Formats: sequence, structure tokens, C-alpha cells
Amino acid sequence: MIGAAENQQSAVDAYAAFGRGDIGAVIDALADDIVWTNHSVTANPISGVFHGKAEVQKFFGLVSEAVDISKFDVRTILADGDSVVAWIDYAATVRGNGKLIEGPLAHWFTFRDGKLATFDEFEHEPMMAGRTPARSKGTPERSRVRGPRWRKCDISVPRRHGSARPDRRPGPRRGTVADPRRIPSARTR
Repeated sequence: MIGAAENQQSAVDAYAAFGRGDIGAVIDALADDIVWTNHSVTANPISGVFHGKAEVQKFFGLVSEAVDISKFDVRTILADGDSVVAWIDYAATVRGNGKLIEGPLAHWFTFRDGKLATFDEFEHEPMMAGRTPARSKGTPERSRVRGPRWRKCDISVPRRHGSARPDRRPGPRRGTVADPRRIPSARTR
């Protein structure tokens, strides 16, 4: 039985082959009925589902026609059973308009009998559309991406019982859940 370590090594070997430009070695690591999915914006020519080795070969042809990859750094590869997940830092220049696109990629592999059976690639939507993330007004050092999938998330810490200072933590106020008079089992009859 092939375990997580072997599947992780297969992913490492496939990335090494891709880095050398040896697409044939990547194709050899695939199962015959591979399902290769690129979850990107629909305007991206490489988005979609590709079935079988021949279509995955076509996918790599589309990639080479669409972009010049300048950075493809595999940062993390994690494996658990038949699943392998990788985090990649990516940068490329779009051949059609000359724009630089960069950002993270996430790859999810599923292996079957030592061969890659499914592959899912997730890309940052504005990155793949050739757009730069919008900046927050007044704070150029902090970026915020706007859009239907990515929203600004403001996290605020609620004050405890009206105290604005974290070092002043008063006990429970009357009427709160921690008040023994509010707990039915603590009432005396």
C-alpha cells in the first residue's frame, strides 16, 4: 500500500520535473483517467476541467501560450493518506498584455495507486485576471482586495462589561449568565 510519504514524494518529483520543463515526466505521473481542474476566472484561458492525459498535455500548452512564468516557489507540501496539498508563490507575465501577475496558488492532489488521480488548482482571482489588488484609502502599506469572493474583514475585540481597559476585568454584572441568581439550579427555595 502506498502511503502519505510516497504520495508527497511523487508531488515533489512532479514539481521538480515541471521546474526543469520536463512536462513528459509530469504526464507520466498521472493516472490515465486524471481529472485536472483549474479553478480560476472564466476569462482565464487555462481555467476549466481537463480529463485524461491528452487534455492535461493541452493544459500545459495553454499555460505556455498564456504566460511567462518568472516565479514558481513551492513553499509547503503536506500529505495525509491519498491527499497532498501544496502552497506556491507564483509570478508570471501575461503574454497578451504584458501585465505582471503574482500571488499564491494552492494545489490539491489526490493519488490512487501511486498515480495522480485528481488535481485542483486554486488561484487568487484578481491575480489571474491581471489586476492588482486595491489599496485601502489612506494606508498604502495595507492592501485590501475587493470583490465578491474577497471581502474586508474587520475584527474588533468586544469590551468586557463596559471596561475599555483589558487589565480591569470586573466580575459578572447582575443579570448576566454567570450571575447565580440567573441559573435555575443555584436558586434556593
